[in-house]
Amino acid sequence: MNRIKLFTVSLMLMTGLWGWCQKPPSKFGKISKQEIEATVCPIDSSAHAYFIFDFGRTYFQYATTVVRASESSSEHKGFQMFFERHYRIKILDDNAFDWADIEIPIYHSLGDKEEVTQFKAATYNKSGGKIEDVKLRTKDLISEEKNENWDIMKCAMPQVKGGSVIEVSYTVKSDFYYNLQSWAFQHTIPTLLTEYHLTIPEYFHYNQAQRGYFHVDLKTDTKRSFIEITYEDTHQTIVGGDNKKSKSTINYDEIILLYTASNIPAFPVEAYLTTAQNYISKVDFELAWTKFPNRIEKHYTLSWDDINRNLLKSGSFGLQLKRERFLNDEVGLIKSQYSDTLALMQTAFEMVKKRFLWNGRNSKYVSSTLRDAYKSKAGNSADINLTLVVLLRELGLEAYPVLLSTRANGMIHPSHPSLSSFNYVIAMATDGQRTYLMDATEPLSEINLLPTRCLNNEGWIVDENKSGWIKLQNSDFAKSATYNLALDEEGIFKGDLHYTYNNYSAYEERLKAARETDTESYLQKKFDNISGLQINNSELTGVDSLYSNVEVKLDVEISGKLEKAGDLCFFEPMFMDAWKKNPFKIENREYPVEFEYPITDMQSIAISIPDGFAIEELPKPAIVKLDDGSVKFMYSITQLGNKLQIISILSINKVFFLPEQYPFLKQLLDMVVDKHKEQIVLKKI
Repeated sequence: MNRIKLFTVSLMLMTGLWGWCQKPPSKFGKISKQEIEATVCPIDSSAHAYFIFDFGRTYFQYATTVVRASESSSEHKGFQMFFERHYRIKILDDNAFDWADIEIPIYHSLGDKEEVTQFKAATYNKSGGKIEDVKLRTKDLISEEKNENWDIMKCAMPQVKGGSVIEVSYTVKSDFYYNLQSWAFQHTIPTLLTEYHLTIPEYFHYNQAQRGYFHVDLKTDTKRSFIEITYEDTHQTIVGGDNKKSKSTINYDEIILLYTASNIPAFPVEAYLTTAQNYISKVDFELAWTKFPNRIEKHYTLSWDDINRNLLKSGSFGLQLKRERFLNDEVGLIKSQYSDTLALMQTAFEMVKKRFLWNGRNSKYVSSTLRDAYKSKAGNSADINLTLVVLLRELGLEAYPVLLSTRANGMIHPSHPSLSSFNYVIAMATDGQRTYLMDATEPLSEINLLPTRCLNNEGWIVDENKSGWIKLQNSDFAKSATYNLALDEEGIFKGDLHYTYNNYSAYEERLKAARETDTESYLQKKFDNISGLQINNSELTGVDSLYSNVEVKLDVEISGKLEKAGDLCFFEPMFMDAWKKNPFKIENREYPVEFEYPITDMQSIAISIPDGFAIEELPKPAIVKLDDGSVKFMYSITQLGNKLQIISILSINKVFFLPEQYPFLKQLLDMVVDKHKEQIVLKKI
């Protein structure tokens, strides 16, 4: 008889050299008088809330404790990963109530799912000299599906108000070794103390990527541990009727990591930032390999080429591009009408856009099969755009899938190969000379005009022979406003305005128009908040068609803009198209500025001055630019008789600016705002 030997595990911690505490800074519920009575953050008097502490711990335990010979090995789990988090937040005022919304991400795949094994939370308030609490437990969590691999366990803390302290503690059990929790040391509110402890058996090796601008202390060590194995054979018994047992011990090392930081300021979220997750101080982990006793070493991520090969072999990705044809009718219809490469491409693109309704889910994998998605006329980003790749190929075009990370998902680090970093796929085609990028999830997108969520530096072309990186940005944002106005003796400017929107500017206008019931509502919403503007007539073109400019022509009267002081009159000539404020507020920025696209914003304003007025003073012309020429601002004003011509052009020719360029960019935009405020002075004669 073949004896089946499986084991019971008892992980024994050895103290030895490693004596670091693995407990939170405070027991749950032990709220101090100082914490409940605090009215200001100790490190930031302007903060609306702050973390008193944020403690995390990840460790591994062997799951199976009793194994009998009659049971198959498939019934038993090996190591399981546990993540514990315990944090306490002081809510100082009503502006911080969002921090009382608790969200715990839970991963699931192929029938397996992470589990919240322990959850408790409480809101503490001071009442009548005492601290009162309202508690929550696991039953209060509500599960909400985020996408095909992630759910969110969520709840809202009760009775939160200015002065409250909230406390949350939970444990997540996971069988997904590759999903070792990241840890953020910094948040958008200050953090007084943050710790992350990890105890990792030698059988697992993780690559670590630490980022951010604040010092985080890291201590590392190893400790010797052992597994006590109890073998049990239910087919043999000893005297007394017990099963025959034997024991042995396996010794192994555990890697200890301890990250600590204190007095971390709030991350200052400003305009033109892809996502704060790219730059806050945090640490990420990527499973590189596992090596269990008596098994060969298994590598998970080696290089981008390995990722490429794995994707091509995946039944949820590459193999979907090779399965039986289901687009024969569509291919025949398109080929019967067009033969030109660009026409074939555009027709296929528009056909897929019209066929599918995007379900709002970002994914690099199909939800089922492309055939099923096509039949259902709905799907995620992979369902839709991989179908487009198949259609383009069957039309005889050279087409490939391109993986990317959306802006909200964070940047891709080319030096750290990671499949999990990608969360989206688009289609690419080439005619041998030019490259064309397409995303058929968005009805208003165009070829080489991807939805802005996709504009995140580079994407990865998935192909056996032509894999590699490709820039995702192929277009710009261009807007121009042309005024032709005459000032009458009553101080009213009359004439016409002509707006032209190109590329992403036109795309944004179409999105705005699509949210309204009709074009009249769109124009009304666009111009209604401009004081003193009366529209007598309007004309809108291009908003209902793609691959063209959107143009708005208005016959207007503008009142209330002329100020009088004795025999002098003043007005700002930029009217409603002035840059009213600089989007950059803080003096120094420790992370880059990331525009979605290059920008050109131009105003050309012609104003006729009536008889009886003389031009007393004009703004001075200006030409300023950054040293590398990436940002330019030109302002000119000329007089010809009783007519004035004002031209303002701001061009931002690149999308990424390093932190050291920020002060100069901020200063230049301050000049734009100041210049647009300058007035023309007229004098009655």
